[in-house]
Amino acid sequence: MIRQLVRRLLQKAGCNVRIEGEILEAWRGSAKLTIAFPSKETAEETVDSIASVDGQAVIVPLFDGFPKDESKLEGITVLERTELEDDIMQVLKGEKKSGETKLAAFFPDSLDEEEFQEAMVRPIIEREEVVEIGSKTVEGFNYILDLVPYFVFGYQSVVELEEGNVHETTGMIGINALTKSPEVWTEDFERVDGLEYFDRKLEPKLDEKEAFQIAQKEAMNLGAMEKEKVRETGGARVVEKKRIKPKKEDIQIEGEGLVYLPIWCVEGTKGVIIINACTGKILRENLYHPSSD
Repeated sequence: MIRQLVRRLLQKAGCNVRIEGEILEAWRGSAKLTIAFPSKETAEETVDSIASVDGQAVIVPLFDGFPKDESKLEGITVLERTELEDDIMQVLKGEKKSGETKLAAFFPDSLDEEEFQEAMVRPIIEREEVVEIGSKTVEGFNYILDLVPYFVFGYQSVVELEEGNVHETTGMIGINALTKSPEVWTEDFERVDGLEYFDRKLEPKLDEKEAFQIAQKEAMNLGAMEKEKVRETGGARVVEKKRIKPKKEDIQIEGEGLVYLPIWCVEGTKGVIIINACTGKILRENLYHPSSD
């Protein structure tokens, strides 16, 4: 969870963020920050790997008893996980500004100066790969890269169970600003300010307020828990299932702005396919069937 919290804070403050394994890289202007989240097994290897990175280097150990060998940690800052989590949660709850967090010290200008409003996701599937896929599946002849708008929200919901126990759910929701449909975002997409190439940038058909309401409803569904109650009736054992949703006041929604997701549309003589340019997954496939005449 700590990696996602850090990513949300830095993106909210206008930073570009990329996560690969235990390493998070963030940059804004000329400032670059590398944060490692090592486990006990990978701690030594992680320290060696970030010792020579450009910019600032930070380690947030995911275990107690991290060995602080000063000779190896020269130029590297070690932050406690729990303190950083509390720090960021206060920002996301509106109790503290981004510029007041421990991470703000690693940027020459205040993290509060630029609020994250709009970004694009960097595609990993280039035109050459799409042409190859299209030629094999639909004999493609027309390739269009659309930027599809999404309002993206982070959410946290809590459901109260019996005996004071609670169930917490966190995640990301993207609201398609064309279809108004909510989607769970599980990928750590790399967000950038712009792309060198695209064909069409599609405009949203709803505003952020409406998208927020859709996201809130979806977070309520995603945070629901199924509870079983067993009772005896006339010698028979009856299991009753009840779906418990979090209350509206127990859901926190944090807007992360408008994000454009690149989608390839391939038209061919044998049909049409839609490809997510950030994952390579075929989202939709409409194949033409030859006439039986």
